[in-house]
Amino acid sequence: MADLASSKQFPALSINYSKKDLDSCRHIPPKMQLHLYGTEGVGKNRSYAKELFSTNYEKTITFIKQHLEQPSIDIIFVIYSTAGGTGSGIAPMIIDLINMEMTDKAIVACPILPDLEECLTSQLNALDCLHETLKVKGVSYLFIDNQSISSKHLHKTDKYKQINSKVLNQLIFLLECTSKESLISNLDRKDLKALFSTDGVVNIGDLHLTNPKELTMEWIKEGMIKSLKTSLFSADYGNNLSKIGMVVNGNADLFKKTDLMEFVTSFKYKPTDIFEGYYEGKCQRIAMILTGLSPELLRVAQIKEVVESQQITNVDDNLNYERLFSIENRPIAPSKPKKVSPLEILSKYS
Repeated sequence: MADLASSKQFPALSINYSKKDLDSCRHIPPKMQLHLYGTEGVGKNRSYAKELFSTNYEKTITFIKQHLEQPSIDIIFVIYSTAGGTGSGIAPMIIDLINMEMTDKAIVACPILPDLEECLTSQLNALDCLHETLKVKGVSYLFIDNQSISSKHLHKTDKYKQINSKVLNQLIFLLECTSKESLISNLDRKDLKALFSTDGVVNIGDLHLTNPKELTMEWIKEGMIKSLKTSLFSADYGNNLSKIGMVVNGNADLFKKTDLMEFVTSFKYKPTDIFEGYYEGKCQRIAMILTGLSPELLRVAQIKEVVESQQITNVDDNLNYERLFSIENRPIAPSKPKKVSPLEILSKYS
């Protein structure tokens, strides 16, 4: 996905133990790639990736700061597979470290959940990686779900390309809207940063309209709710809500039929803050961001079931994701963690 982002002229980095994997990036220039010391790939062994990171963390943080520290970058999306070795092993530590070092940025952890058809090692890695990812405080989580598109007639490589393309398209749409101007209401860069600075899980709904003149306000509301429930991202739609943002691109008729407060009435919890942007354009599209949500426990349970069905019975029942994001414990305002040494951060993952 980083390579795809780079092809769209967005600053993107690639970090890996495998030189072969780095060389497969067609659009990320060599200076934006970091080959980690110690091994040529880790063969899905996330423990080995973590062990080797103790001699790689300093140059990794220096590399990231060198390329992404400029003021024009407000949000850093850290995208990684939970099922493999390198990303699954070291990404939670990288997120924790840069969240400490780059306090002026909104850091978004973007773990990619495995398809349920993937192998046992992938499912086990995902459980361990999710547990460690949720140790990181003061960041938001955008769980990209490879199970979100299910088709027997679609090869998995094509499915993953489709998911990557759609996720990137949604993020680019939101980012591009922040540079537009509106006489009604703007969702600017600071607003988008505030949304992605919120502790908890993020979900994004995306509604493309072909003939909005024939649609009612109620149809648009139900369409957006369905889009959120069937999005590319894993999140508990019904529990917790902090901030909400909505971008509407279209004409005056669509603006009149899109009332954010109508959506808010359907939520169990009322948001603490609301951001809206209305922009004129030929493309008839509505995007909504919900923040401060809880992880989707059903999705975690599905991964556990796959593991246990293959006679692995020692799945850690102490992975209490619900407790980590109970509404009583979640801070109302985003807060960066207190400054500690990098080695103290890394010790949490040993």
